[in-house]
Amino acid sequence: MKRRIDLRNLQVEKVSKLNVVLRALNVIEERNSPFKERWMQATRKAGHIFTSNDGLLIASMHHQIEKYDSSANSCTCESSQFGKPCYHRAYILLGIRYAEANAD
Repeated sequence: MKRRIDLRNLQVEKVSKLNVVLRALNVIEERNSPFKERWMQATRKAGHIFTSNDGLLIASMHHQIEKYDSSANSCTCESSQFGKPCYHRAYILLGIRYAEANAD
């Protein structure tokens, strides 16, 4: 007798990672911030990694996040040392927005 696996309770992605990145870029575009272009650049770079299926690229990003003690509010990388937005923070923020968009 075959056992059936119940898949009804699995989390289903409601909003894709690409949609989260595109929404973030739209929000940045609408704002009038002195760091608008830098946030756009950081979000595009983070978005490339965030939507990637390359495990090595993602692992490298997570290593950098640990190395620079990155969070949604701070990072110790060179860009942040000069008061500029960095792609480490952008990556974390994309992850937060993705989790929020797909929460039950």
